Amino acid sequence: MNKNEFKQSIALVAEYYSKTLTDGLVAVYFDNVSDLPIEVFDLLLKKHIASEQGKFWPTFSHLLEQAGTESDEATRAGIEFDKNTGIDGTGHFDRNQETQFKTAERRKRYIKSQQLAWKKTTPAEKLATSILLPYVAQSLKGIES
Repeated sequence: MNKNEFKQSIALVAEYYSKTLTDGLVAVYFDNVSDLPIEVFDLLLKKHIASEQGKFWPTFSHLLEQAGTESDEATRAGIEFDKNTGIDGTGHFDRNQETQFKTAERRKRYIKSQQLAWKKTTPAEKLATSILLPYVAQSLKGIES
């Protein structure tokens, strides 16, 4: 996004929260979100306002939480494992021979490994794998036409 788009979006939010925007505040926010498409930034702001934290001015970390949390990552990883129990590299033969307990243990390990990997990712990478992607893609369809 460019700085003018950002200023328009953040000005509306500042008005909503009766917050005075200083040049320093604008600069800090823009540095943290400038890599995002404006549509994603706007969507994060909307989700923040509608969330439990929406009664407070959005910090950058609050906005990132709208893209997904560690718990969301655990859910995604669990679903991923359930769809393909070999996703962790366990071979077909071994999967067929193991007990339900062993499968459940592998599932837990896989989820934990995905959560650890998620914690190490940058904000941009978190957004790239975000649960928001379907919504962003949908909102971009109208813009591309």
